[in-house]
Amino acid sequence: MFSAHPFVYCTSLQFYSSLIVTSLEMPSYKLYYFAARGVGETSRLLFAAAEKEYEDFRIVPPQWPALKPKMPFGQLPVLEVDGEQIPQSRAVENYLAREFGLYGSNKQEKATIDVVCEVARELKMHLSLMFHAKEDPKERQRLAAELKDKIAPTIMTNLTKYLNKNTGGHGWFVGNSISYADIVVYAHVEKIIDNIGEDAFKDYPALKANFKRVASNKGIANWLENRPVTPLVPCLNEIVAELVVQYPNIIMAEYTLVYFNGRGRAETARILFEVAGVKYVDKRIPRENWPAMKAEAPLGKLPYLEAKGMKLPQSSAINRFLANEFRMFGKDKIEKATIDALTECLRDLEGPITKYFYEKDESKKVEIKKELCDEKIPLILKAMEKQLCKNNEGNGWFVGESISLADIDFFCFIDWLVFVNPDVLTDFPKLKGLNDRIKTHEKIAKWVAKRPETEF
Repeated sequence: MFSAHPFVYCTSLQFYSSLIVTSLEMPSYKLYYFAARGVGETSRLLFAAAEKEYEDFRIVPPQWPALKPKMPFGQLPVLEVDGEQIPQSRAVENYLAREFGLYGSNKQEKATIDVVCEVARELKMHLSLMFHAKEDPKERQRLAAELKDKIAPTIMTNLTKYLNKNTGGHGWFVGNSISYADIVVYAHVEKIIDNIGEDAFKDYPALKANFKRVASNKGIANWLENRPVTPLVPCLNEIVAELVVQYPNIIMAEYTLVYFNGRGRAETARILFEVAGVKYVDKRIPRENWPAMKAEAPLGKLPYLEAKGMKLPQSSAINRFLANEFRMFGKDKIEKATIDALTECLRDLEGPITKYFYEKDESKKVEIKKELCDEKIPLILKAMEKQLCKNNEGNGWFVGESISLADIDFFCFIDWLVFVNPDVLTDFPKLKGLNDRIKTHEKIAKWVAKRPETEF
């Protein structure tokens, strides 16, 4: 069985293929696609379900111009079987499904599989529109809302109807075992979940159960645990082909930030990446997957950062590392010490605020809130505003003449404080002005407009 390479991207086809030993007793399979899930992921899932070995060539943009003329139609994905090339994602999937006995046991089942697959693929065009709108936050938000309120419910309702026709929706789409239909639905519903979250399942328990059955298939479970962390996009391979030709020197991500699907203790790091304009993989772990992954995390905690061959835990350490990397940690020792002092001031509030959030006794919660609003928060904010006023009379940044870790950490922490007191900055006009400057910073405003909607 193919085991995923631990790095995000393979920069050499020869190196990547050397990681896999292909059985001499079976056909030789080579799958060529970009370093993303996209329309190549269903084929990978088919290989996983069948537990068949193959070479998973992941093409990065600098390689594509030289490889493109060698591919039928100049597109990906392409499956190579004993030297013969099969282009087009659907043709590749159909071939593999037939080859691995996953395309139904009779004509009726095959027809049902085709219908189910076509219903799931109705998502493809909408996701491509969202991809095109990535530089237009308002249009992307509109499309995301349409996906959540109209497109996804329509698709999932129709899929549920077909699922219910077989064993009352308690098994697979056809027959008594996993098929091509289940795998295609899983791949496309996974894209829905990536875009609008687990709430997409709330009215479709049978579909959710089917999704989990697919994910627990032995081969697929192994694949999901070990597959390289890559972006969901491209949605259409021809779009990426066009992009990589336009941007042949694009730099691939060297960093992976691992955290839950929320802002929390990872948001400062994410905004540091955005302000610096540095590519990274924003790996968001579903809560239900965390127990199985905990042992792999340094100190058994999130967030952690994968960079330069290391796994760096602890949010404060991550933030300092990135701020140093991206020159947002002051220009001299005094500025660095000031930034440290300011971020540690904020940490002093972390414990009491966390206690407030998790307190279940309402009377105690009221007491904690009163102490926070009347004493602890004003004390810290007063000290921070005093420090702010030492630089450019409080009309610029905490230190120097450009945004730093101190400003970004403050901005993220205000997210926490407004949950306790929406008017937290009313008595601190200079801090309010700073918060407004950060909020309207071009790169931060763009990130805030496009970042996933999360509970925390």
